[in-house]
Amino acid sequence: MFNTVQAVATYQLPHGQSIAAYYAGALGRVGLNAKTYAGTGSYGDPAHFATVGTFGANYANSQMFGAYYTFSDGALSLTPEIQYQYAKADARLVQPGSAAMGKFSSMFGAALFADYPIANTPYEIGGFAEYFTSNGPDTWFIAPGARGAGFAITPSWQHKDLFIRASAGYMHLLNGSYAGNGQIGAFGNQAGGRDVVQGLLEAGILF
Repeated sequence: MFNTVQAVATYQLPHGQSIAAYYAGALGRVGLNAKTYAGTGSYGDPAHFATVGTFGANYANSQMFGAYYTFSDGALSLTPEIQYQYAKADARLVQPGSAAMGKFSSMFGAALFADYPIANTPYEIGGFAEYFTSNGPDTWFIAPGARGAGFAITPSWQHKDLFIRASAGYMHLLNGSYAGNGQIGAFGNQAGGRDVVQGLLEAGILF
């Protein structure tokens, strides 16, 4: 049964600029016991399938709208993007012991992506800054009511088909309690930190 639809429309502007809008949404109700492709087992293993209720019925029973604009000036590329998603209240999708889907809830995110290949070198610098907010009783990002902001820088090196890419990012939680104790925090061993720094190093071959 097909019960979701996705669509994107792009308009090409002069000088390599473009603007796009997209939508994704459920055409009908997805029950809490419906299976989703996630879990702890290996791919193809039935244990890898979890129920919708495990992650929140708001994800499967929502409407998403977004748009982004791509600006290019020489080698520099900038892409601001906004996204809004909401789920209406549905008493038949309230999880036991939770207010999920019992009230209207939504999320909003905004980000700016940048990319700059350095001329006559194998180096390229990318990065992004973001802001997100969860509104209502459902968990969209980290925890109900969570708000945060962060940024990341991603330099890379490429020689023919070989590449190495590093990433360093920082996020600050403005509101939200992952532990559910009312104290703002979600990071660290006790899920009580408001700040997190992450790093990643990748290497690969392009085919």
